[in-house]
Amino acid sequence: MRAGKSVGIFGMAVLALLLTGVGQAEAVLINWDFEFNPQDYTVGPTDTVDVLAKLYNLGQPGDPHLTAGDFQFFTPITIGDFSQGRPKIFDVYDQQLLVGGELTGLDLAPGESVQFTYDHLTPKGGFVPEGFYAGDVVVAGPPRPFGESALERAVAINVVPEPSSLVLLGTGLLGLAGWRRRKHL
Repeated sequence: MRAGKSVGIFGMAVLALLLTGVGQAEAVLINWDFEFNPQDYTVGPTDTVDVLAKLYNLGQPGDPHLTAGDFQFFTPITIGDFSQGRPKIFDVYDQQLLVGGELTGLDLAPGESVQFTYDHLTPKGGFVPEGFYAGDVVVAGPPRPFGESALERAVAINVVPEPSSLVLLGTGLLGLAGWRRRKHL
């Protein structure tokens, strides 16, 4: 009978530990970072844009690997704190979020990084007006030593006239100037 009481007490102690959370695994902290590389793009009005990004495992040897399963989500390029009243990328570009497929099988050891295509942007209607467009994303990953597990990063696109358009315009202006000069002679 004594053995039965000790098993019952032991079972109740284990149950109490489980119910209070003692003995449950703590979340593993991974020192990681994410950035757009480059952060700013200069393109022509009809150019498609492959937005590149980079993930880093900033840990030390012996720290955990960073895997695809560590991430909860990657958002499409949207508006946010970094747009500062500028026109938004999603207003003028159709997006094809590629990040999910690009990171399949990700396994970064401490000190490693990987560059990948985050998003593929195509001008809506085939043309984007000249201007500066901004957006940002949120990447939610494993807990970091600094407390946050979601990072917000900005990206910007500066749409400028294509060089061939400028050459054509310059040639036209030179032709008009020459025609006017010849007319006055």
